[in-house]
Amino acid sequence: MKITDPSIYFGEVPQQHEHVYFQDQIGQMTVGVWTNTPFETAPNQSPRSEFMHLVEDSVTLTDSEGAEHQFKAGGSAYVPMGAVCGWKSTGPVRKIYTIFKASVAKRAALH
Repeated sequence: MKITDPSIYFGEVPQQHEHVYFQDQIGQMTVGVWTNTPFETAPNQSPRSEFMHLVEDSVTLTDSEGAEHQFKAGGSAYVPMGAVCGWKSTGPVRKIYTIFKASVAKRAALH
């Protein structure tokens, strides 16, 4: 789940750490814990569906119309594949996530 494209960040690329607890055989579903140092991105299209539960700190998600939605530790958010979303965290964030990549599922069904 690490985001490695430096062009999407405002400022420095954050330090990211991930522990994957589960990934199915074809890689369409992944469950894990992800932590990062503070960072901000411009809104961009999500390549996956993701449910996240924040364990530490807070994050502000900005939608395609510029509306900001803040989620704090103990809160959860869902970002569907294709949604346009920006991310801003001012402190170190830790989240539990479940990611589903429909494109992986579709490719597996074709084989």
